[in-house]
Amino acid sequence: MKVTHILKDGTRRDSMKGFVIPVNEDTEHIYQTIARIQMELAEKEAKKNA
Repeated sequence: MKVTHILKDGTRRDSMKGFVIPVNEDTEHIYQTIARIQMELAEKEAKKNA
């Protein structure tokens, strides 16, 4: 199966590898959520290794 990613501007990509989603008011909450999850995972790992 082949997946083609179609971006908002109509650009078609076979892969999202290396593509950086710009930070703006539409995407900022996603970046904040990812950062929060990363911090939680790092804290869990630090406690596990302490």
